[in-house]
Amino acid sequence: MLPIATIPACQALALLGLCATLMACAVPAAGPPRADSRPVPAAGSNNARNALNWVGSYEGLLPCAGCPAVRTRLTLEATGGYELRMQPHDRTGQPDVTRGAFT
Repeated sequence: MLPIATIPACQALALLGLCATLMACAVPAAGPPRADSRPVPAAGSNNARNALNWVGSYEGLLPCAGCPAVRTRLTLEATGGYELRMQPHDRTGQPDVTRGAFT
């Protein structure tokens, strides 16, 4: 390795920047928990099914290639059932209805 005195200033500065970047990316050693850390819930205890209020109806217009839009209504039940109603926006009559269960 060359002594620092023989390395041009721009290369020395680049080397110093590289060392600083690598030191900033280093993983800190494990220590006592920080005061602002919170315990992580056990796997499976907190998920979208029990953490969110998702029961209800969701509706809107979805894009369609062969019509202006498709009026869509999805109803989710607490028992795990659903009902999906779809009807082209420019047509009247009964919508297509699909019922089922989800997990």
